[in-house]
Formats: sequence, C-alpha cells, structure tokens
Amino acid sequence: MSDPVHVPSSSSPAQRGLPIWATLVGFGTWAIGVLLWPESLALGVVFTVGGGGLVASSLAVSVSTIAGRVWGVIVPLTAALVLLSQSTAQASFSNRTVLLTFGVLCLILTFAFVVTHRSRAEREAAELLHNEQQRRLASEIHDVVGHTLAATMLHVSAARLALRTDPDSAIESLELAEKHGRRSISDIRSVVQLLRSGDQQSLGAIPAVSDIPTLVDDLRKAGADIVFTEPADSPDLSAGSALTLYRVVQEGLTNAVRHGTGSIELRIAYGSDFVTVHITNAIRTAVSHVREGTGLTGMRDRVRAVGGTLDIHVDEAQRRWTLDAWIPA
Repeated sequence: MSDPVHVPSSSSPAQRGLPIWATLVGFGTWAIGVLLWPESLALGVVFTVGGGGLVASSLAVSVSTIAGRVWGVIVPLTAALVLLSQSTAQASFSNRTVLLTFGVLCLILTFAFVVTHRSRAEREAAELLHNEQQRRLASEIHDVVGHTLAATMLHVSAARLALRTDPDSAIESLELAEKHGRRSISDIRSVVQLLRSGDQQSLGAIPAVSDIPTLVDDLRKAGADIVFTEPADSPDLSAGSALTLYRVVQEGLTNAVRHGTGSIELRIAYGSDFVTVHITNAIRTAVSHVREGTGLTGMRDRVRAVGGTLDIHVDEAQRRWTLDAWIPA
C-alpha cells in the first residue's frame, strides 16, 4: 500500500472566513459609531466605517468569487448598515419602521447568501474529497494486486507451454502461480481490512527499495527476460520517495510484461539527491501514443506527489515503449 495521504479539510481558510467574534465586534463597533454621531462627527464616522468594514471583511472572505463578495455581501451589507443607521435619526415612527425593516431585510439577504455559498462550497469540497478517495482506492488495489496477477499469468502460461514436454517444469510453474495467487488473496484481504478499520498498520510491511531485486527475481522466475544490475550504492531516500521508486519499478515492469515483448531493460541510477528510473522494451504492434489506465495514472500521481517527473512514450519507428522517471531523494 502507499504512504498515508494527508487529506485537507473540507474548506480553506478563505472559505471558512474570519472567526464569528470578528463579525460581532464589527457590529458592536458600528453600533457605537451610530451612537457617537450626535456627539462627535469624526468619531462617529471612524467607528461606523471601521465597524462596517470589519463586518464586511469577516463575511466577504467566506465567498470565493469577487462578484459574489461585491454583490452578495458588500452591496447589501452596506445598504443594511446605512438604512439601520439612518433609522435612528428619524423622528417619525413610520420612517424609522420602514428604514429598519429594509435594513434588517438587507442583513437577512447578506447572511443568507453567505450561508448558502459556504454550504455549496462545503458540498463541492466533500465531493472532490470523495472522488479523490475513490481514485486513491483504485490506485491502491491496482498496485497491490496488479503485479502478482501479472506474475501469476506468466507462470500459468509457462506451465501450459511446458506441460507436454517438461511436466516437472510445468508443475514448478503452477506451484509458483499458486504462490502468487495466494499472495494476491492476502493483499486483497489487507485492503479490505484497511477499508473496514482505517488502520494503516494492518497492511503489514511497506515495500522498500531493498525489495526491488526480489521484485525483479519474481518476474524472472515467471519467464520475463529482465536486464538489470542492482546499483552498488544508494542515497538515503525519504519514505515517500522510496515507496514511489518501488511502485514505479513495479508498475513499469508489470506493463512491460503485459504489453511488450522480448527483453526488458531496467536501469536505476542514483545522484546526490535524486534517483532516476529507465525501463524500456519492444512492443508487439506499433501504436502512436500510450493509453494510460489506472496503473500509469496512479504512478504519475505518485511521482508528482513527491516532486518528481515521469515521462512515458512510444518510439513508433523502433516499436519501443520507454518509461523515464526522476524522483527526488
């Protein structure tokens, strides 16, 4: 399984807005300013404008679009504060009532707009989070099961070809296929257990760079022709980069086995603060582009998440598929 992924909260600070006390303080400041108007024009202007500005800021920051902030918050809120302040200066009860009513109505419209916008933003964030979780789940299942199934099919194919001419070899291939099949079942159970409990530790050991030679040997035993020499030295990789390196090699070799033919070349080279992966082999039929399925898409996302780059292309003239990855240490 992959490294744990930090999931952001359902709304950003801009969407959440300022604390509610900022709105309350703004209204209080504005009310004091209204009371100060008869005593001091300067203080009245300072307090009403400052308080109104704080209220507008605390509400407008919850709205993501400029148009929404202007027409959904600032304009109706300004109208509300002006109407309410003017109502206090009216001698006529009917005039005060009319101004107060329209002022309160503008306030209601402002708060209704802010609440509606935030609710919609939270729903959209929840939907994005759900889609991301589904994408991650598809990638995890593919990573866990894809490689062992590919190795299983290679062993089954080898057994079928050797069944009549070399029964002992066929039996050995079937035993290896059974071994990989049981591993797939165990991995699937681990995924199911993770989904039920949410406990990352239930997955057991996470693959490491030191497991890459075993990965290559498993495919070689299944009949894949892989040219690979383990590098002598390797820098200390972060946990995320080490797991990404393993998954890139795993998915790259699996795709080469499934869709390619002939010898597979694997090169891993370490720099001072990075590692590169190069995988290439011949393809059966000429294609103009690489169609990325769940595995390649998940691999690209993994590399991008740690700050690396991934390039997958096809040489039509030479009919070769090539994968190049650069992963920071």
